[in-house]
Amino acid sequence: MLQNNFRITRRSLFRNRSHALINLFGLTLGLTVSMLIFLFVRDELSYDKYLSGYEQIFRIQPTILDDGADQTWATSEGFLVPALSTRYPEIEAGTRILRHDGEISFKTDSEHFAEYGAIIADSTFFKVFPFPFVYGDRNTALNHPGGMVISRDLAIKYFGNTDPVGKLLTNGDATRTITGVFENVPANSHLHFKIVFPMRSWWPDADESRNMYAFYSYVRLRSAEQAAPFSEKLRADWYRIYGYVDDHGNPAPPKDIKRSFSAMPVSDIYLTSHAEKEFGTNSSMQLIYIFIAVAILVLVIAVINYVNLSNALALKRAREVAIRKTIGATRKKLFLGFILEAYAFSFIAFVISVVLVALVLPYFNTFTGKQFSPGLLLDLRFIAPVLAVWAVLGFLSGLYPAMILSSFNPIQTLKSGISAGKSGPLAVYLRRTLLVSQFAIAALMIVSAFTIRDQLNFIERMNIGFNKHNIVVVPVKGDLYNKREAFKNEVNRLPGVESSTFSSAVPGKRVVFLTVRVPDLAGSRGGDDKGMRDMRVMAVDHDFIKTLKLELIAGRDFSVENASDAQSAFILNEAAVREFDLKDPIGRPFEYQFGEPKTGHIIGVVRDFNFASVHSPVEPLMMHILPWHDALSIRLKPGRVQETLAGIEAAWKQVSSSPFDYNFLDSSYDAMYKAEKTTGRLITLFTVLALVIACLGLFGVVSFFIAQRTREVSIRKTLGASHVSLMKELSKEYVVIVIVANLVALYPAWLLIDQWLQKFQYRVELSLLPFIIAFVASSVLAYCSIIYVVLKTAGTNPAVVLRNE
Repeated sequence: MLQNNFRITRRSLFRNRSHALINLFGLTLGLTVSMLIFLFVRDELSYDKYLSGYEQIFRIQPTILDDGADQTWATSEGFLVPALSTRYPEIEAGTRILRHDGEISFKTDSEHFAEYGAIIADSTFFKVFPFPFVYGDRNTALNHPGGMVISRDLAIKYFGNTDPVGKLLTNGDATRTITGVFENVPANSHLHFKIVFPMRSWWPDADESRNMYAFYSYVRLRSAEQAAPFSEKLRADWYRIYGYVDDHGNPAPPKDIKRSFSAMPVSDIYLTSHAEKEFGTNSSMQLIYIFIAVAILVLVIAVINYVNLSNALALKRAREVAIRKTIGATRKKLFLGFILEAYAFSFIAFVISVVLVALVLPYFNTFTGKQFSPGLLLDLRFIAPVLAVWAVLGFLSGLYPAMILSSFNPIQTLKSGISAGKSGPLAVYLRRTLLVSQFAIAALMIVSAFTIRDQLNFIERMNIGFNKHNIVVVPVKGDLYNKREAFKNEVNRLPGVESSTFSSAVPGKRVVFLTVRVPDLAGSRGGDDKGMRDMRVMAVDHDFIKTLKLELIAGRDFSVENASDAQSAFILNEAAVREFDLKDPIGRPFEYQFGEPKTGHIIGVVRDFNFASVHSPVEPLMMHILPWHDALSIRLKPGRVQETLAGIEAAWKQVSSSPFDYNFLDSSYDAMYKAEKTTGRLITLFTVLALVIACLGLFGVVSFFIAQRTREVSIRKTLGASHVSLMKELSKEYVVIVIVANLVALYPAWLLIDQWLQKFQYRVELSLLPFIIAFVASSVLAYCSIIYVVLKTAGTNPAVVLRNE
């Protein structure tokens, strides 16, 4: 039976080659797109799940409760992990991590190396995060204060393929002993590092650290089932953890302190956590939903193609079915035969799709920034779900055609030469409905692609309050730090340099959140409120406003001629003035409360500038002069970039032995929108492919049904019909279908795009233009896909068609 069915399938495909190729091409494209999206989504969902027992690992996140302006932090205070480990027996191990953002310099006998990606962690780090070890003992590797653990790549770089445990590396003025080598951290990790230093050597009294949210705190529970009750205990016991209890053990926190804790599963951090001071840039579940929706929609378009063309071909196969029924074939056998035909057809598309995915994978990696290898296509975790999709796809695509074909009445079919019964109007209605669905989906995707593009263009063109172009950012690191002023002076002497400035952060990088005191706000919250507030604080020098071209709207800039500016001058942005409700802010008293407090007054106000992403509103910011410098921003004069960069490098080498390092501010700032840009590129690509599939399907359906009307066209031409009138008559049904499809897509497209735009604080206004573009694009492409068929049929010689009538 199977052999006979495959023989019939092969004959049917060769008999209707053009339609089979259209069907095959559509299904292949749909499956290829879906496989690529599956790879992307699976990778995004796999973050941190490579860790053994990842279900038991949690990050402790504190939330500062502040009258509705709650703020959740990815970092916490140093005392927290030891306190939790003592208090809760369900914790198997806990560890703290400090991120080292700067350069780590290493020297060998003959070379000098600069490395990034170092962390400082407790000795229990590898008990919480069980990274496989290549050399050394993971349980004791971080016990030695003068030791360090490195990745396999670094071990090979410095020591070749030998065991480096016990060997030495010079780090600045210190000599470090290699105590272990771990496997390279996978790309699908929210933590990325190559070097681990022991906490004892960097922060010996970390257990006593309070009021400084510097540590990433993780715990491993004894079992995953303890997660929910543990989280509840954290939320309920925050005041006990801080020791805010009276003599009877009752809550007694200070009136101005409200806290809460939550336990974030490590596997959820990358996609769901967007807390203050995240270790790296996280993605979002919204992106996952978008790509899953795209994969489903493209597959739906491909399935609709198959169903429509199969229904069209049912007319040509009606006599075949009638004869098979006459000689004894049952409806059940026919139904199964057509289902097997659909499976065979979709399997061919599946095999071709796997080959195509392997071929385009390098380009897809470039598009997405991923590192997929062709070997993933042989992984059971890829093959199993893809085969499941093939199984469902084959059944769904073959179900309705099999029902229609197997239901033909053999007597009426053989008598009339076509299928008979009530299935005719139903088939027409279904065909039109499916075509409307196809082009509605395509229109929705076109609207989405254009709106995403418009939003990204808006971000690039919007006034962000500072000039990000022609600025080179040089990190202040290593031995440069103590000679930074000499370096700046040398840089300013270069003819291609307009100005330069030191700062603790540059736009696009995190600006620290610290405590200040606004005396005018004392008592505004009642009780013993002393006007203490938390806000973004940036340490700068006298040239910051000039170099970034910020707009000063009140007061004055910092001045080297006013020696007191370094000790007592503060500049706020508009958001801070609004937040603190300061009327006439110039001259108002202001205090910096972190570290060594600094008392002074406000000397200026700058217009709001987007020092962070446009996903969120501009936050209150205070700038003051403080020798806390992480970067030197250098504004270049246009036209002499390469020459000036060479001069900056020469100045660097005069004061530093570290390798020269720099980046352009506009590039690093725009990197914040990498996820949106990737989404935009992929949506555009998949939209084009979806349109191609839809238009191919329309072409196939139109070519078949217009071919059935060849006699009608010939008679109309004989009676004097023009080509124009024939064009209108033959194409009007499909033009109406495209119009209806765009109307159907209007509301859901508007709803979905508006929801996506809501995540941007600054966004384009949703207009009718993308919908008009979608209508025009889909109409033109649809019309182009049918015009050839229509013109070919309209140009047929009536005498040739009607000579045998």
